[in-house]
Amino acid sequence: SGPLDPALVAVRAALVPHQRRLWLRRIVRRTWVALAILAVAELVLWTVARFIPLEAAPVIGAGFPVLAAIGLLIAGIRARPSLGETAIAVDVEGGLGDRVSSAMELAVGFPASATPPADDAISLDDPAADEAQEADRFVRRQRRDALASLRMVPTLFKPRFSRSPALTAVLASLLLVPVLVMPNPQDQIIAQQRDVRDAADRQAERLEDLADELDSKGED
Repeated sequence: SGPLDPALVAVRAALVPHQRRLWLRRIVRRTWVALAILAVAELVLWTVARFIPLEAAPVIGAGFPVLAAIGLLIAGIRARPSLGETAIAVDVEGGLGDRVSSAMELAVGFPASATPPADDAISLDDPAADEAQEADRFVRRQRRDALASLRMVPTLFKPRFSRSPALTAVLASLLLVPVLVMPNPQDQIIAQQRDVRDAADRQAERLEDLADELDSKGED
């Protein structure tokens, strides 16, 4: 509770841009996965539709992109990294060891050192300090070192080309093109089934008309 150490506030503020870029990278990764799943699902659907008459295949195929978009939206929201996850990722990709993540962890482990230093506190360079003051001095030094290292880190977490899902999406899309372009032998069967249903509906309507006519004659 209360105000935070300005150095800790600066560390958190410096992590926010990295947090956004890390989130974007995760969204791009999940987008490639969603595209791969969508392409494979469409390929499976229309391949099966060439062997089995699926009259609802166009509706199902049109619903796949909607489901993929909803799933991607949910996955993108859930993929938002916390500041702690961002600190660990910055340490790994920026080659900082454990500086930033340790600064965040020490702020939790030593809450007294997360507040601004007191005016009457012993100088950080004064060797005459008890154990608590020594720990406070260490935490604040580590935090300043983490902040200095964080400010020297170049731009991290640029979106990457996800090779495996991208290749899967491209390959499935290439295989889907001939499946959709070539004539589907099941279309004729579906048309015949539709004609049979239409004829049955017309016959049922005639029977209903005949039944109504017979009822009226019976009353007369």
